[in-house]
Amino acid sequence: MALPDTAVVFLAHQWGEAIGQRFLRLRRELGAFADCFVLLHDDQGPVRQQWTAFLQSRDLAGALVPFDDRKLPGDLGWGYFGRSHILANTHFPLMWFARGKPYAWYWQVESDVEYRGHWQAFMSAYRENPAPLLVTHIHRHGEWPTWTWWRSLTVPVEVELKDDALYKGFFPVFRISRPALDAVEGAHRRGWSGHFEVLIPTLLVRQGFTIQDLRATLPCYVGQSQNPCPILPIQATMRWRPPISRGEFMHRGNGPLLFHPVKENWSFDGGKVVQWEGPAPLEARD
Repeated sequence: MALPDTAVVFLAHQWGEAIGQRFLRLRRELGAFADCFVLLHDDQGPVRQQWTAFLQSRDLAGALVPFDDRKLPGDLGWGYFGRSHILANTHFPLMWFARGKPYAWYWQVESDVEYRGHWQAFMSAYRENPAPLLVTHIHRHGEWPTWTWWRSLTVPVEVELKDDALYKGFFPVFRISRPALDAVEGAHRRGWSGHFEVLIPTLLVRQGFTIQDLRATLPCYVGQSQNPCPILPIQATMRWRPPISRGEFMHRGNGPLLFHPVKENWSFDGGKVVQWEGPAPLEARD
């Protein structure tokens, strides 16, 4: 029996009106293209309560899928890399989710991502793209040898893994196929461990899967540097830091573009930027 086609998970660890509206727009614009869920880091407190009330008031209670980060290693059958829990193992919630909700394709969108365009137009552009992993900022080791997380990777003793076989990506928005996700699970069971940004692409390439940058199909972000760089005046629209300002979102580049990270209390409604009143987002921490 064929699997349902596509699930989109909106990975959140916080609550704010802008964040809730971001999910509603994602779900509204995708329509029948995909099933949409909030994959929520459960604080068992105010963050979950706010999300529950927000979604219930819109008859969307079934879209909320909370997870307990303390239980994920036991549920999955392998441990976290490092002490940062979800920050260094951001694929763990999706792997846990996928066990109970099988789909052919999974998109993961972090809650601090905004798209200056229409979400269905964006994702449908990749419908005919067979690449098992689509992600941003792919590099081989030789292209960025000083990147922080190369040496985090641990593999079984029988695996020989030289520097020229190492790949990394940047994952605030990514698509992965079910077979690729299963391959990552199998690798964890065999003893692979490390920061997810190097583990996933390196493992998949080693096993013969194709990985591809999202902008190979669509010019969906601009700029080259995902990290602060003293010799570049501005980083890519998809980056680790610094946060995206309203002004940059509204005026940088042309046409539909992805932006990350958005940390202020504003959202894009598909036509304009909306500033929301209220306190800074409530967060659930590792």
